[in-house]
Amino acid sequence: MKRTLMTYRKSFDRRTLLRGAGSIAIALPFLDGMQTRSVWGAAAAPPPRVVTFFFGLGVRPEHAAQGLTGPLAPLAPFASKVGFSKNLNLGTSSSSANHDVGCEFVFRGVDNKGATLDQFVLEQLHGSQSPTAIRSLIAGTYSRNNGKRENHSFRSNGGVTDSVTRVPQALFDRVFGQFDPGKPANPPPKPTEPGSCEADQARHIERSILDSVSQQYKFLTSEAGNLGAGSRAQLSDHMDKIRELELTVFGESMKMATAATQSALNAQVCGKPERPGVFDGSNFNRLQTNVGDGDVGNDGDVVSIAWADWDKLWRAMADVYAMALICDRARFGNLMFTSGGERLSVKGSYSYGGRTITFDDPTTTHEYWHGWGNDKGYGTMGSYKSRDWVEKHTHLVMSRAAYFMGILDGAREENGKSVLENMLFLMSTELGDGGDSHSLRDIFHLWTGAGGKLKVGSGIDFAEMDATKAYNTMAKGLTGRTMTTTHAPDSKSEGWLLA
Repeated sequence: MKRTLMTYRKSFDRRTLLRGAGSIAIALPFLDGMQTRSVWGAAAAPPPRVVTFFFGLGVRPEHAAQGLTGPLAPLAPFASKVGFSKNLNLGTSSSSANHDVGCEFVFRGVDNKGATLDQFVLEQLHGSQSPTAIRSLIAGTYSRNNGKRENHSFRSNGGVTDSVTRVPQALFDRVFGQFDPGKPANPPPKPTEPGSCEADQARHIERSILDSVSQQYKFLTSEAGNLGAGSRAQLSDHMDKIRELELTVFGESMKMATAATQSALNAQVCGKPERPGVFDGSNFNRLQTNVGDGDVGNDGDVVSIAWADWDKLWRAMADVYAMALICDRARFGNLMFTSGGERLSVKGSYSYGGRTITFDDPTTTHEYWHGWGNDKGYGTMGSYKSRDWVEKHTHLVMSRAAYFMGILDGAREENGKSVLENMLFLMSTELGDGGDSHSLRDIFHLWTGAGGKLKVGSGIDFAEMDATKAYNTMAKGLTGRTMTTTHAPDSKSEGWLLA
């Protein structure tokens, strides 16, 4: 019989303090380990994270029915770590719906004017406090930006969480511009040095007060510190709140977040990526800097982009966003690959997972999607068929999601699981079987297990259930509360979704 080594935890005195240089003392919260009782050790619990991923236009129900094959094949490597939907409706199946309506409902549900799931969980778990230096991270690559189609994260008051960062360099500067993981804290000046008081004051503005207690923090959150998983999490949250207070008071003058406040769970895999370089290429002003795009109103208004350029842009964005999660710079937000009703025409060859597709789009993704019903032909003698091109573009979208997911799945945490497995990554879109009718039936959703709270490993036929109920069930599993009073969880939705 195999025996598992377990660690016996001792109790701590409530008066325990973290003491640093200059007689700095930080009182600890009441930790589980301060109770006089036996505690068997467990792996530290990763912090809750919820990130939604939006892509425009949709996934045909015919493709979802095939599972993670065909156009969804890029997601196959994650089959044991994700669940995905079949026949899950986003509110209504009427022809009165459109791209705007789908974009408004996704991640929060029909007639919900409040928070999307990412912000609901954030507000329920942390209130107005920020658990990390960046409360919410919103970013993406897209062209069509009429407002409704580019915003997919909303606060409880219905307001947009944040404007979308679409320039990789700007995203990098926000996440890593003043953050250098692993950089040692500056030592305090010696009392005999001239101007030591002024130097001390300047360094305090540049450094976190938590620098001075970093070694004690690392000890208490290690196995040698004899704290259980719950106490480690409490201590991490306590330190996060101190950091957030500092950032609120000192703002931009706080030059760096320190290794002491970086999550102990991911400190070993956090690394500062290279700052993205200057991008140039066809229509980069349309996909990067908001110049001259807006809502494209005419079917003939095509945004042409070379695949090599778009791929470079997306990888830069995805690399920075993923590392922001791994380095615990952010835990909540939305990442977008294309916006609602996107009209992009791709040029050049795309290769992924052994498949190569040569794109020379005669029209745009939007027109392909709406030509599905009669398999409309484009090009010479109708040689370009809508259904063929919908399948090819769907494969491309899934490969971009898989690229981002792969980075998160490669970062292991103390509980032996990856960042991807420990978080809720919820992926969806704005249309389903719509074609020309803009129907919101059969909207594709894909999710990860949220640290074991949600079921994964298969596709689920939701039998035309409203997605609002699915969101409420997920919210209940993560926070104990539902987002709306309508479409409440029931035994069926909980049986499908909750682990």
